[in-house]
Amino acid sequence: MHRSDVLLERLATRVGTGLASSDLDELVVAAQQGRVSDLLVVSTHPVWISSSPPHDRLDTWEPGATDLINETVGEAWRHGARVHAVSPDRLPAGIQVAALYRF
Repeated sequence: MHRSDVLLERLATRVGTGLASSDLDELVVAAQQGRVSDLLVVSTHPVWISSSPPHDRLDTWEPGATDLINETVGEAWRHGARVHAVSPDRLPAGIQVAALYRF
């Protein structure tokens, strides 16, 4: 069994237990806290947020905007998570990123 198959299987069994998530807002915080063990990333399409509080989502880039997916990947990587690229058909429709948590 391929490593991504194992991770996707674990993701399916852990969603709803607090040990996995596909909620991007939750994932960026978990990545900053070092809680992500494995991050599965489908999309390279940015999810822009404004640079000033309350950091609202934006439809297009504007000066100072941050890509939330890129931020999540960077934070997860910085804290020792394994980052895996997966094809769009491997995660439920509309999900761009998902994670398994260490704790």
